[in-house]
Amino acid sequence: MGCVEGIAHELVTAELIDCHDLVIVAANLQKLIDLAEQKSDKRSVTFALNSGVAPNELRARNLQIPDERTLTGFAQISLID
Repeated sequence: MGCVEGIAHELVTAELIDCHDLVIVAANLQKLIDLAEQKSDKRSVTFALNSGVAPNELRARNLQIPDERTLTGFAQISLID
């Protein structure tokens, strides 16, 4: 298990993320690390979560629709100094 997979697994174990999101969180952690190594100015990544309800089911049940701006059905991770 790689470093980012280990971190994502710890987040699942601590019940901070859903197990369905382990792979997508690990991939985006790696993306953020890669951006930092490339000296990119980008300090955060926002991505859709796998654990959310399908958009058509959300509308049918009159629930919130996934929204990247409010992080409904999305997550954001950032590097801070």
